[in-house]
Amino acid sequence: MKTVVNITAILTCVCIMASCGGQKKEDKTVKTDSTEQVKAKPVKVMPITLQEVAIEEVYPATIQAWQEAHVGPAAPGQIHKIYVNVGDKVSKGTLLAQMDPTQYNQLRIQYQDAKRDLQRMDSLIKYGNISQQTYDKVKLQNEVLQTNLQTLSDNVFLKAPFSGVITGKYFNERENYSGMAAAVGVGAIFTIMQVNELKVVVSVSERFFPIVKKGMKTKLLTDIYPDKKFEGVVETIYPTIDASTKTFKIEIKVPNPQEILRPGMFARIAFDFGKAKAMVVPANAILKQEGTNERYVFIYNNGKAQRITVELGTRFNDQIEIRSDKITPGMQLIYTGHTGLIDEQVVEIQ
Repeated sequence: MKTVVNITAILTCVCIMASCGGQKKEDKTVKTDSTEQVKAKPVKVMPITLQEVAIEEVYPATIQAWQEAHVGPAAPGQIHKIYVNVGDKVSKGTLLAQMDPTQYNQLRIQYQDAKRDLQRMDSLIKYGNISQQTYDKVKLQNEVLQTNLQTLSDNVFLKAPFSGVITGKYFNERENYSGMAAAVGVGAIFTIMQVNELKVVVSVSERFFPIVKKGMKTKLLTDIYPDKKFEGVVETIYPTIDASTKTFKIEIKVPNPQEILRPGMFARIAFDFGKAKAMVVPANAILKQEGTNERYVFIYNNGKAQRITVELGTRFNDQIEIRSDKITPGMQLIYTGHTGLIDEQVVEIQ
């Protein structure tokens, strides 16, 4: 009996100890879970306000000739004579080249004969020696020959369609013109450009559509002439908005009397759109999404950082205009501690 009592006592103690040990482990887990908290990142904020600023927009552009033409005959043939070379300045109507004139000379003789016949018919119809129908038929034939001769003349004697400079020559004398110049991919013996006036075409944000008017003056800036500013004038405003880019095109005429600017040069076009109210923030508050052109800022919203994509406007030294329909004046902009933040992260104002 004594041995049985001892064993029972030992088993009872073991059960009590096991029960106490299990309860202790469960309390520790709960305690750990109850003390786990998210640490708020300290930030500094400032209110976003509207400021009156001068709106100047700058757009990249490539300078183009005011007029450009590829000059060549309508049909293949042998080039009889070339009168100009690349770099030559020519006036409107200057003879550039002459094709084989054989067919032209034959047609000219036919036209001269028809013209004399018509002159005889004028006398005959006057005295009633021929019918009106016969006279009209001869007159019509004469007019057709005259039109054909003028068309053939334009294709044999190639002339400059406007004053400019020869910028391309793709064939030589006595070569057979094939109807295609490989260098430009079109039918041409020459390329001529007008360079005393130039143009640039830029795509402007749709928000300026009501402001831009024909005749508005602009400035053209180039890297090759950093100390010079050239004046341009809005010549054409395209009437539609590009749905994908939300921009519209503007064609600007740039006088170039000294011809120091040339087609193909890179330029920047500056527009002065006057003064307007805009949201301007410190440049260092704006972040860029890596690998894209997306710009964004963080707004303090009920203890969390809210990420909002913005469009950039004009830069004013260390500040930049931002635009977004999700941002309104009075919101709190996070301008310090925003680097490395993620959307909806818990933050604390310092």
